[in-house]
Amino acid sequence: MSRQGLCSRAGFTLVETLIVLAISGIAATIGFGVMLSARPHALLEEADIRLAALLSQARNLSVSQEISTKVAFDLEANEFWIERQDRETEEWEVVGAPTALPDGVQFAAEGITFPDGEVRFTTRGTLLSGGSITYSVSQTGETSTLQGNLATGRFVPAGGNLR
Repeated sequence: MSRQGLCSRAGFTLVETLIVLAISGIAATIGFGVMLSARPHALLEEADIRLAALLSQARNLSVSQEISTKVAFDLEANEFWIERQDRETEEWEVVGAPTALPDGVQFAAEGITFPDGEVRFTTRGTLLSGGSITYSVSQTGETSTLQGNLATGRFVPAGGNLR
């Protein structure tokens, strides 16, 4: 048996292992920082999606059933819901359960610029009046706004879809 055969072992040295651990730690630290800074933006995008979906649902309900609908807001609870107007009694009735903004997102003070703080759709799906809805991340103050198009009844993020 040769001496050379005993000395050649497969494996990593302690120094090599420590270098790999140090590089992994640095990468994890950088990644964690990037994730933390992206969180407020992700919360606002989630709020955009929730609001736009419910507003679109209210508009579609108006067109399909030829009735007036509105989206009402509870600014303190950060919730919003659809109401439809009964043709005969002209009373408003709630459709479905309220939807909430994501945790950490709240409606901005004076953030609903529609009359009476409600988004109203006509039987043709157009808006009864123009306005916007603004909300913000409570930790950072970063805001987002959905702007209503009076003629079409559709909502888009203010400033376009690209941020």
